[in-house]
Amino acid sequence: MFHNEVFFTEKQGDGKQIARQIVESTSETAAIIAIGGNGTVHEVANVVFSFKHGIVGYIPAGTGNDFSRGIRIPNHPRK
Repeated sequence: MFHNEVFFTEKQGDGKQIARQIVESTSETAAIIAIGGNGTVHEVANVVFSFKHGIVGYIPAGTGNDFSRGIRIPNHPRK
């Protein structure tokens, strides 16, 4: 069954905390889509990839977006 929720970060470390809560709350596949910049995707990916049932998606929305440029995805998706 598909379930979705939206969470917002307010400060450094929030992405890590939210991602951990999500993947630890289930044994089912947990797909987390990080929308933000390098810091957001870094926090989320580092937590989620430590679990076998975690998947990370990424929509770049930061200012520098070095990560998205490095993996050659558009820096600013269509609005």
